[in-house]
Amino acid sequence: MGGQIITASTSLEIHDLRIACVGDRVRYPDGKESEIVSGAGFAATYKGLPIAIVGSATDNGDTVTGSLQNLAQVVEYADGDGIPGLLKPGYHGESQI
Repeated sequence: MGGQIITASTSLEIHDLRIACVGDRVRYPDGKESEIVSGAGFAATYKGLPIAIVGSATDNGDTVTGSLQNLAQVVEYADGDGIPGLLKPGYHGESQI
């Protein structure tokens, strides 16, 4: 069984759930924790930190595989230049929100 995101450093909410970003933490059933290290890149940031999305990596090598919300999506088109920082660990961009 996977972990649960336990911190969400933003004040933004979707369906009464705060949105997590790079730097927020995941806790596993055994009590161990890891940090979210990648996210939506330039497509969605909060105070310069990418918002965590399905596909975000954690510092222990795991990946966020699900979400409790389905209101928003990040779409990257094959014929475009790509989204800077999308799912790239260490990316910090300008705040979009």
